[in-house]
Amino acid sequence: MELLGHENQTIDATAIEGNTALLAATQLIQKMCLCLVKRAQDKGYQVPQPLPAPEGHKKTLEGVVKEAFTLLETVKDIKDLEYERLMLESILNDYVDTEDSIKERKKKGEGRC
Repeated sequence: MELLGHENQTIDATAIEGNTALLAATQLIQKMCLCLVKRAQDKGYQVPQPLPAPEGHKKTLEGVVKEAFTLLETVKDIKDLEYERLMLESILNDYVDTEDSIKERKKKGEGRC
């Protein structure tokens, strides 16, 4: 039994646009922190939630990175959150340089959008 028979079926998808916005390092770290907090709360753990930015202001990279390191310190012994913790650590290692001061690491070379 054939599902489509002998006719080809097509769909016109020219009006569909994907959500392809690239996140800045600050936004990416914030989203991963919120993901980690949500996962911890779903598992029943009490984890402090990152504070929102003041009205009309954006969070700075330095503030977000400090919150991320505090969050990592809080959840370091929770085995249920190991995957999310490793993801946040990976993002921090890839996008942030913390040697002298906290600053965004610029990626160079092929494969960069």
